[in-house]
Amino acid sequence: MQTALQQLVRKGWVWQGRDQQQSPAQEAHCLPSGSARLDQLLGGGWAPGSLIEWQCQTWFSTELRLLTSLLRAVKQQPVFWLNPPARPSALGLASMALADNQHLVIETNDSHQAQWAFEHILQSSRQGLVLGWFAESSAEAVRRWHKSLTQSSALAVVLQPHQPLVEARAFSHRLRLWSDDSGHWFDIVKRRNGWPVSQLAL
Repeated sequence: MQTALQQLVRKGWVWQGRDQQQSPAQEAHCLPSGSARLDQLLGGGWAPGSLIEWQCQTWFSTELRLLTSLLRAVKQQPVFWLNPPARPSALGLASMALADNQHLVIETNDSHQAQWAFEHILQSSRQGLVLGWFAESSAEAVRRWHKSLTQSSALAVVLQPHQPLVEARAFSHRLRLWSDDSGHWFDIVKRRNGWPVSQLAL
C-alpha cells in the first residue's frame, strides 16, 4: 500500500496541502512579488532560501512584472543570470534603478552543463537572486537544487515553458504564467502554505 501511495505522490497525483499563515516575523523577511494578491497567497511574498518555478507562456512577457519587483527587492546584492533569452543591458538596468546590483551572466548551450552550473551557483551563493532559464529540467536536478539551498538565504527562480504536471517537484512554489486579450494571469500550481489556485489576475 505504501509503495503504491509513494508512486502516486511521485507522479504528482496525490498532494497534501493545508492552509497556514506565516508569522509576522516570517512575512517581514519575504520579498514582495509585485502583486498584493500573490503576496497574500504566498504568506507574505517570496521567502529567502526558496526554490521557485515560473512556467512561462512566452519569454519576457507576464513574468516581467514579477522579475522587476524581485530585482528591486534584492538591491545591492548579486544577481546571477543563467542562460537568459536576452542579455540584460546596463542601460536598461539603470533605467529601472537596478544598476546597484552585481549582475553576473552565465551562458552555455549544453543543458547538462546549465543544470550543473545552476547547482554550483546555489551552493556558493549565500544571498542574492539566482535566475535560470531552462527548456526542461529533471526531478533529480530540482532535488539537487533544493538541497543546495538548505544553508542559503539566496532566492532561486527557475523559468521554464509550461510543463505537463506528470510528477511532483521539490519547488517551494510553482506558478504558471499566461496572458490573453483580457490581461495577464497566473495559476499557483503549488505553494508552501496552501492549496493550488487558478486564473488570478496579475
